[in-house]
Amino acid sequence: MDMLKILFEPNKFFGEENEQESGIKMPFLIVLLNGIVWMATTFLVMDVTLPIMGLEGVLPADTITFVILFSSIVSLIMIFVIWLISTGVFYLISCFFESEGGFKKTFKFVGYGFLPMIFASIINFASTFAMLPAMKNAIQMARGDPVLMETLMMEAMQGDPIAILSSVIGIVFTVWGVYIWIFAIQYARGVSLKNSMIIVGVPSTIYVIYLMHGLIGII
Repeated sequence: MDMLKILFEPNKFFGEENEQESGIKMPFLIVLLNGIVWMATTFLVMDVTLPIMGLEGVLPADTITFVILFSSIVSLIMIFVIWLISTGVFYLISCFFESEGGFKKTFKFVGYGFLPMIFASIINFASTFAMLPAMKNAIQMARGDPVLMETLMMEAMQGDPIAILSSVIGIVFTVWGVYIWIFAIQYARGVSLKNSMIIVGVPSTIYVIYLMHGLIGII
């Protein structure tokens, strides 16, 4: 499968994909790779920050180990939940238009749209790694107070070029994924390009606005 075609020629890709009965293996692997990076990021953060809380007597050692592993696994699962929810939202909205494609095909085609987000996930992992010292410092200063900890972490991110760059890149790749989803829904549900832009654009715009609000908060 041509990954470049998905990224740069989604109209052509889904037009060809719509004519053949390929399985769900490739979109599954795309989403799985996203999940693995998410899991690694969660593990990185938890493995560094929770032991500090343990040293301060906030959490026992056994609980720390369990929370680290559990949170990492949940991160892996969450990307598949997001895949399912995204498909469900697009499918439901498209029901208000003259659509005909089934949920299974829609689910598969939406999975391809997570391809650009792999790059965003990797960059987020790298930026998280770079900001670990600030996270450690915030936790140590908070002394177990979760509200103060969140405040200190936000202050640490305020104006940080790495955090800002990571947020901007995350938004860019999210919009790229939305662009791919427009063609995915067009062919999966058999709707016009205009209607597909509405189907995908309405919920996606809300999410992008949410991401931009977070970016504004740290600039």
